[in-house]
Amino acid sequence: MLGRFSGPLALTLLFAATGFAQSVPLALSIRATHDSFKSGSDVEIQATLTNLSDEPISCPKMSPVWAFDYDVWDTDGNPVLETQQFDDWKHPKPGGYASGGGSRIKARRDAMVYIPIGEYFNMSRPGTYFIRVRRRPDRLMGEYIESNVIEIKVGQ
Repeated sequence: MLGRFSGPLALTLLFAATGFAQSVPLALSIRATHDSFKSGSDVEIQATLTNLSDEPISCPKMSPVWAFDYDVWDTDGNPVLETQQFDDWKHPKPGGYASGGGSRIKARRDAMVYIPIGEYFNMSRPGTYFIRVRRRPDRLMGEYIESNVIEIKVGQ
């Protein structure tokens, strides 16, 4: 089918021909809910998913636990450890609660969710933390949509 093309180039051409390479017109941004946080307080961010198209878009539910992947690191570039609570939420025990369903974002509109990032990552020590959030339009397929990087200051 692709003749003399092989390897990664052939896959790229195949994906482009079948529509897999098309990007979804969504933008993702995050912001801190406060300028700074006290050590031990609830560190929270707001994520906004914006539909950039003139048509409604269906996407998986905006549950902070399952809808997003997180990068959190300190000023030395070291990843911040996930909390046990976040790990338990991501891997519910049999019979436990799991979120499903989806939502639609109207044309040129936003969908927002507050994320208790301090419950997901150990940000209890004073210092500066950096956060980036990403997700796929379809939780299992498609290119990641990445947010901006924000700086969170946790004081004593």
